[in-house]
Amino acid sequence: MDYAQFNDAELNAQLYLDGPQSEMYADDDEALRGEAPCRADAVGLGLLSVQRVFFNGTGCLRVSQWIFALVAFAAMSETHGYSHYSAFSFMIFAGVVAWLHVSLVVWGDLHDWHHRHRAWFPTYQFAADLILTVFAFAAAVSVAVKCGDHIHSTPTAHAESVCAADHHPKVSAAFGVFLFLFLAVSTLVSYRRRRRVALYYDQQHH
Repeated sequence: MDYAQFNDAELNAQLYLDGPQSEMYADDDEALRGEAPCRADAVGLGLLSVQRVFFNGTGCLRVSQWIFALVAFAAMSETHGYSHYSAFSFMIFAGVVAWLHVSLVVWGDLHDWHHRHRAWFPTYQFAADLILTVFAFAAAVSVAVKCGDHIHSTPTAHAESVCAADHHPKVSAAFGVFLFLFLAVSTLVSYRRRRRVALYYDQQHH
């Protein structure tokens, strides 16, 4: 597809045709050619902007990630003595950073940063998704491994699991796995979107 044939409004439509949100148009290809009816403010701010961002597969991914990250670090922060274990502290770090990242990406999508800040936002989104996918995986695995360790609470006591007396680390690890899986999907989506934006503007300058 030759993206150079599209004007800015048509490009905005193309950039957001990543999933079920294409229901705003009679047909994706027709929308890109400007032949299908499009809601006037589909790429603007306001109620329709919220609908464009959240009522589609990509939006559901981001909302899910926001919730998973929040639960992952909140559950771990409720663990008694979490600061004694580096794996637990790392889960909190990864969860907080992922939560902030997803919040920023959603804000950027609402304000059309893929088009307005095309010099850095698509690249940032892809790079951050990729890095946080690795972080989420590493954090979930490290917590699971640490929960498998056994310690003696007293010299005469039987050895018991680190997480035997507290279920919060297990909850955190479970949501960390979900966060990893959903971030991995978002990494593929953001890579695809980044390539489409770069291709369009490369063609525009040639």
